[in-house]
Amino acid sequence: MNVRHTKRKRTRRHDFFDARHIFKVHGSKDWGEYHIQEVHLSERFKFDESGYYHCCALIPYLRTCKRNNFHPLDSYIQNRIMW
Repeated sequence: MNVRHTKRKRTRRHDFFDARHIFKVHGSKDWGEYHIQEVHLSERFKFDESGYYHCCALIPYLRTCKRNNFHPLDSYIQNRIMW
Protein backbone atom coordinates (compact mmCIF):
# COMPACT_ATOMS: atom_id res chain seq x y z
CA MET A 1 0.00 0.00 0.00
CA ASN A 2 1.82 3.11 -1.21
CA VAL A 3 0.10 6.25 0.00
CA ARG A 4 3.01 8.66 0.25
CA HIS A 5 1.57 10.80 -2.54
CA THR A 6 -1.91 11.23 -1.01
CA LYS A 7 -1.32 14.83 0.11
CA ARG A 8 -0.46 15.91 -3.42
CA LYS A 9 -3.04 16.61 -6.05
CA ARG A 10 -3.57 13.66 -8.36
CA THR A 11 -2.37 15.32 -11.53
CA ARG A 12 0.35 12.78 -12.20
CA ARG A 13 0.06 10.04 -14.77
CA HIS A 14 0.14 7.29 -12.12
CA ASP A 15 -2.83 7.14 -9.76
CA PHE A 16 -2.10 5.37 -6.47
CA PHE A 17 -4.48 3.09 -4.58
CA ASP A 18 -5.27 4.06 -0.97
CA ALA A 19 -6.44 1.08 1.10
CA ARG A 20 -6.69 2.85 4.46
CA HIS A 21 -10.50 2.78 4.47
CA ILE A 22 -10.56 -0.94 3.64
CA PHE A 23 -8.07 -1.59 6.42
CA LYS A 24 -10.22 0.37 8.93
CA VAL A 25 -13.31 -1.67 8.02
CA HIS A 26 -11.74 -5.12 7.68
CA GLY A 27 -8.44 -4.77 9.57
CA SER A 28 -9.55 -6.67 12.68
CA LYS A 29 -10.88 -9.72 10.81
CA ASP A 30 -8.95 -12.97 10.89
CA TRP A 31 -8.33 -14.07 7.29
CA GLY A 32 -6.27 -17.11 8.27
CA GLU A 33 -2.68 -17.80 7.32
CA TYR A 34 -0.99 -17.92 3.96
CA HIS A 35 2.47 -19.40 3.63
CA ILE A 36 4.65 -17.48 1.20
CA GLN A 37 6.72 -19.79 -0.98
CA GLU A 38 8.90 -17.13 -2.60
CA VAL A 39 9.38 -13.38 -2.85
CA HIS A 40 9.75 -11.54 -6.15
CA LEU A 41 11.65 -8.26 -6.13
CA SER A 42 10.55 -5.88 -8.87
CA GLU A 43 11.86 -2.60 -10.23
CA ARG A 44 9.46 0.32 -10.46
CA PHE A 45 8.09 1.09 -13.92
CA LYS A 46 9.80 -1.95 -15.49
CA PHE A 47 7.49 -4.61 -16.99
CA ASP A 48 7.91 -7.96 -18.74
CA GLU A 49 6.30 -9.17 -21.99
CA SER A 50 3.01 -10.01 -20.26
CA GLY A 51 2.67 -6.50 -18.82
CA TYR A 52 3.32 -7.64 -15.25
CA TYR A 53 6.18 -6.22 -13.16
CA HIS A 54 9.61 -7.49 -14.22
CA CYS A 55 11.11 -9.80 -11.57
CA CYS A 56 14.68 -8.62 -10.88
CA ALA A 57 15.33 -11.26 -8.20
CA LEU A 58 13.52 -14.22 -6.69
CA ILE A 59 14.02 -15.24 -3.05
CA PRO A 60 12.73 -18.70 -2.09
CA TYR A 61 11.04 -19.17 1.27
CA LEU A 62 13.46 -20.12 4.02
CA ARG A 63 12.61 -20.93 7.63
CA THR A 64 14.16 -18.92 10.43
CA CYS A 65 16.77 -20.78 12.48
CA LYS A 66 16.13 -20.02 16.16
CA ARG A 67 19.58 -20.83 17.48
CA ASN A 68 22.17 -18.03 17.36
CA ASN A 69 19.53 -15.60 15.99
CA PHE A 70 20.60 -16.51 12.46
CA HIS A 71 18.27 -16.08 9.53
CA PRO A 72 19.38 -18.02 6.42
CA LEU A 73 17.86 -15.37 4.18
CA ASP A 74 20.55 -12.89 5.27
CA SER A 75 23.38 -14.87 3.70
CA TYR A 76 21.22 -15.73 0.68
CA ILE A 77 20.59 -12.08 -0.08
CA GLN A 78 24.25 -11.17 0.36
CA ASN A 79 25.42 -13.97 -1.93
CA ARG A 80 22.72 -14.12 -4.63
CA ILE A 81 21.31 -10.67 -5.32
CA MET A 82 23.47 -8.33 -7.35
CA TRP A 83 22.48 -4.70 -7.68
